[in-house]
Amino acid sequence: MMEPLPATAVVPPTEVAVPTALPAGLTIVPDVIGMPYRDAREVMLDRGFSLIYRDILDLERPLGSVLAQEPAAGYPWKTGGIVTLLRAFAPPAMWTGDKCYPLKIFSRSGRLLFYVTLEQDRPYKISTDFTYGRTGIYDYQMSELDSFSNDEADSLIFEPETNGEYVLALGPFEVSQGDLDSHPGGIPAGCLFVTLPEE
Repeated sequence: MMEPLPATAVVPPTEVAVPTALPAGLTIVPDVIGMPYRDAREVMLDRGFSLIYRDILDLERPLGSVLAQEPAAGYPWKTGGIVTLLRAFAPPAMWTGDKCYPLKIFSRSGRLLFYVTLEQDRPYKISTDFTYGRTGIYDYQMSELDSFSNDEADSLIFEPETNGEYVLALGPFEVSQGDLDSHPGGIPAGCLFVTLPEE
């Protein structure tokens, strides 16, 4: 009588992932969230993408770090297509009240940016004697909520719908290099006030 053969374990075949080639003209979007914007920009340009960015008010994460991207990482996107990066920025804080916040210009052109903390449903008066461009108030995503031309008006009343931080932007401005050189501490450019008229 023949001895039965020992049982042999059957090992299922191993599935080997075969990378699928992308169609011509597409590139996988890399993950750059959390990177400094300059590094993220280099990564995107190296992959052949074009780039635009938007600044988002963020007081907790490092200045200039990438908060989000569109399209998302891992998405096949057309080579040369535009990728949008949202980066953190945090301008100087200003106060509320009837005390002048002194404005100074330190560059030949640009805008003056500040953030201010406001309370919901309170009518704030934003006023300035700054003479360049416009004065506007923006939400944390830099969407304009209200503004006025600095050569036509000097104030507006803004009533926030939510508690939080808001951005004030003044300009654009343009000054000469000679003016900058003659004011090493910044060119005085007036006052900015955020007040509650009923107080």
